Amino acid sequence: MSANDETPLTLIKPTPIPNDNEPDESLVQQKLANLIANEEAKRRFQKLNQETSLPWDTAVDLEDFVIGDIPEYDWLIPNFLEKMDRLILVGEEGHGKTTLLRQLSVQAALGIHPFTLESIDRITTLHIDLENPITEIKRSTKRLFDLSDNKYKKGSFFLQSRPGGMDLFDELDRESLERDIEQAKPQLVTIGPMYKMTKQSLVDEEAALAIVSTLDELRTRYNFALMIETHPRQKAISERRPEHPYGHSIFRRWPELGLFLAKEGELRHWRGARGARSTIPEKLKRGIESEWPWTVDENRAITTQEPTGRKADLIKYVRDMKEKEISKSKLADVVTGNKQSNLGLIDELVSDGIFDIRKEGTHDKAPQYVSLSLQGTL
Repeated sequence: MSANDETPLTLIKPTPIPNDNEPDESLVQQKLANLIANEEAKRRFQKLNQETSLPWDTAVDLEDFVIGDIPEYDWLIPNFLEKMDRLILVGEEGHGKTTLLRQLSVQAALGIHPFTLESIDRITTLHIDLENPITEIKRSTKRLFDLSDNKYKKGSFFLQSRPGGMDLFDELDRESLERDIEQAKPQLVTIGPMYKMTKQSLVDEEAALAIVSTLDELRTRYNFALMIETHPRQKAISERRPEHPYGHSIFRRWPELGLFLAKEGELRHWRGARGARSTIPEKLKRGIESEWPWTVDENRAITTQEPTGRKADLIKYVRDMKEKEISKSKLADVVTGNKQSNLGLIDELVSDGIFDIRKEGTHDKAPQYVSLSLQGTL
């Protein structure tokens, strides 16, 4: 089945062991199965990191490292997506992220740049919808096909519908996913939503590791770029909804590129774009019936969304301080500006995933401590 002789990814799915007479022993065995599954996922993830890291056994000198030609960008979609890139598209329910992901996949297969609409080298794509019924997928995909202007070449776009989702802890589901990839031989896989890739909560480390390690192993084995759609977490009272993915923190640091699609079409980075992704627009708009569902707004500014002003001052202060964390109240005091305004800016930076916050105690007035998140350290 696999593209080489490497053993396919095998994670042990934790399965309760029934034992009516000895419920305590059953619980112990279930916890043991969970532990084994988690350790196996960690081992495979670590192994994958080793296989894709630098080829030297020991550290190298700076001059030896940089000598020679600097590698050029290896674009799959020029100035947007490199080969083997991972992109996570976040958006709230009903804001059009599924439509955008499907459109990106079809346009790439047609040889159309999704943002400039210029001709590019067509690529083979595989779109896997884990949520919508086949009737809805067929209607929306027919519209995309009708807009292709006879540019479609058979065998360049593949679609799989699994409205029941899949469980990447399950060996049969993993094998089924690999069969789809092996058949299509895609250069780009678009898939989602992420919560339909596991029967567990995305907050669980086991679930996150199963998703990341499975997709990364398939991605490196079959050499494709990956786009995933997912949701942000629900907002707490009195805060705006975050723009980074719901779930375990591994999803924030995993992709090369993270975008948030707002209701009115704004495209904002929650994971800083690495490199010259100069074609990503600041805003999209809904297209009319004779246009692509999402089109670039007249404002073609590049999305940078780098914090400025007092937000930048807050980030710099936390980044430069020797301590790992600082009380929220003290941070609002030490940075120039109105304290209440600074407290609001700190909350926004927490929502943006740049700051992490720790509450010491459960009562309303418990002290809160601020530190840089992994995104904030980039």
